Amino acid sequence: MMMSRAQSQHTDKIYELISEYNYKEGLKLCNKKGHHLAPLVLALKAHCLAKLSKREEAIEINDSLLNFNSSTAISPQEILSPDFCNVMELTYNYMQHHKGVLELCAAVTNTVKSNIAVATPQHLQLLQEFMDKEFFTYLKMNDFASMNKSAMTMFKQFGHTKYLYWAISSNLVKHGQTLNINSPQISMLVQISEKLAHKATELDLTAKDEIKPYPSVQDWRLYLSALTTQSKFSEATTLLQTKVTTSDKSITKIHDETSILAANGSLVQMRPTERDELIGERAERASLLDDKHSRDEVHKMATNGYIHPLLH
Repeated sequence: MMMSRAQSQHTDKIYELISEYNYKEGLKLCNKKGHHLAPLVLALKAHCLAKLSKREEAIEINDSLLNFNSSTAISPQEILSPDFCNVMELTYNYMQHHKGVLELCAAVTNTVKSNIAVATPQHLQLLQEFMDKEFFTYLKMNDFASMNKSAMTMFKQFGHTKYLYWAISSNLVKHGQTLNINSPQISMLVQISEKLAHKATELDLTAKDEIKPYPSVQDWRLYLSALTTQSKFSEATTLLQTKVTTSDKSITKIHDETSILAANGSLVQMRPTERDELIGERAERASLLDDKHSRDEVHKMATNGYIHPLLH
């Protein structure tokens, strides 16, 4: 719903007072009759209350706006207003009220999904933005299971492999913070992470669209972590040794920072510093485990002057 000229001028004055940290006067303007029940004005009122340390009142207003059964609930069209969403998110984040952020994310994403057939590009962008926010809110809450679920939902919705890497990260962090790492449930998480990492790198490397991002050294490190966490050191070494197949089927080393090779139709690049980091990490793990085979393989890779985990 479009705001009238008078409403727009009224909210502009409130924004100006907030920008000047004059929350008391801003609150007075929010309570001025005529515009005081407009959704954006109510959201701004909650923000002023939060800044004035009136946390419970601020939460009550915001919650009533998202409760579609309340008298002050906003319409599905109004909740997709970027201005409204931004104010509510700022208020919830200021109060570190993570539950509120999640409720806002759910309200926005559910509204877009329920009208997906007529969604505009802006609405689809808003959908992805707030699904991302949901993931990072779970991160603030150390809720790794929900992070994984959120990442997989985003991968199914948008098809971007970065969300597979997010899911892998969630699993591996949960594994690292678990005392009983030998429990069947935790072991399964790591096994799933390995499968997701294989799928993600394979999808990236075989993509024909050059706009798609290709696996970074951090992405490969996640794959290696999923393997070494399961003590699959031989498989990790094999992954590091995989040769680069160029478009003319020859084997080529990546030896300088500007080298970009066409591997099965994909553009792939790894800088020497990144390559050396992986060699060093692998060598350290091999040394700690007294794994002679792995040490020999790492030494061979370093001597040959390249290391790049790519598909055949």
